[in-house]
Amino acid sequence: PELGSSLVSFYGKCGGLDEAMNIFQGMEARDTVLYTAVVAAHADNGQLDLAMEYLQAMELEGNSPDQVTFKAAVSACAHAGMLDDGLALFGAMLHNYSITPTLEMYSCIIDVLARAGKLRDVEQLIRSMPFEPDAAAWTSVLSACRVDGGSENRDLGLRAAQRAAGLSPTDSAPYVMLANL
Repeated sequence: PELGSSLVSFYGKCGGLDEAMNIFQGMEARDTVLYTAVVAAHADNGQLDLAMEYLQAMELEGNSPDQVTFKAAVSACAHAGMLDDGLALFGAMLHNYSITPTLEMYSCIIDVLARAGKLRDVEQLIRSMPFEPDAAAWTSVLSACRVDGGSENRDLGLRAAQRAAGLSPTDSAPYVMLANL
């Protein structure tokens, strides 16, 4: 199934969902990795409803989603502006599957909250995380502060820009966003 999963992932990233699904349909052994590739392929191509359907089908076939599966689904929710769904998936990951979130997953949740303009919740999550946020998380916060002005958000945006630039000094994005804050 590894080759099939890789091909599904490849075609999904290239926008070839028909090809990805042809490969998936032809696979007899469907494991978590293959289903994760299908969920991610649909999520990456803006088909959140289908991504969620395959997440459910995965479970019905007895495959448990893992951290990578949840990250793909939550990321899709972030890009679709579906805050409640993203948070529900995060809660399911924690409580139903007892999966301990990684820094990447926390960054994904920060992105969900930031895109929804929930900057107070972002600050609260950052304070409670067992990790220091990475540059991607701080950039998500900065991006949200750009959209959601106000002096309080500008202060948070400045802190986010400083942290993002400190963690990834060669990335120009925080500097450009800061200039537009």
